[in-house]
Amino acid sequence: IRDAKGASNIDDLVARDDQAAAAPAPAAPADAVPQFDIAGIALEDVKLTLRDELSKTAGVVNLRSLRSGRLADGAASPVSLDAAVELTQPQAMKLALTGATTLTLDLQRKGFALADAKFDLRADTSAVQNLAAKLEAKRVLYRPETRQIELDALQLALAGRQGGQGGIGFELGLDWPQLSVAGEQLKGSALQGRFKT
Repeated sequence: IRDAKGASNIDDLVARDDQAAAAPAPAAPADAVPQFDIAGIALEDVKLTLRDELSKTAGVVNLRSLRSGRLADGAASPVSLDAAVELTQPQAMKLALTGATTLTLDLQRKGFALADAKFDLRADTSAVQNLAAKLEAKRVLYRPETRQIELDALQLALAGRQGGQGGIGFELGLDWPQLSVAGEQLKGSALQGRFKT
């Protein structure tokens, strides 16, 4: 919760001691890899209520389930997610997201890779109703430091209706068999798409 003056109900949790903040932290080697190793994550029925008077945002985030295997540098871990968002401000909106993938963290390059990713999104907004989106990818690689992105067998399917009851229905499909981006260089197969109303 944040009021119109910018004060939040978690300010006391994130506030730092002035003396501790003033003391410089010891410098870490430039090429040091962060130490990160978690046995796994298992969260069920976690709810977060949002109310931000500055941005005029209000709603509820419901994390029904978030599970993962071991999360560590270079370790391939299964991850599954089931979450929902319902906003009442600034506009009414409902979202539901489910999915699963295998996540591999690359802490040295500050990136990650996904394998066999499958995600489903359903949404209702003031502009689009009954939106159903499905995203699948055989492999996704992301390394921001080298501006590298690689995609294999990416498929996106969208269907919904614009304009409320009696509005215009639409369907969109995109297939990108392969994409490789490295800095300013881009190569891969042709993007194929289809759209109908």
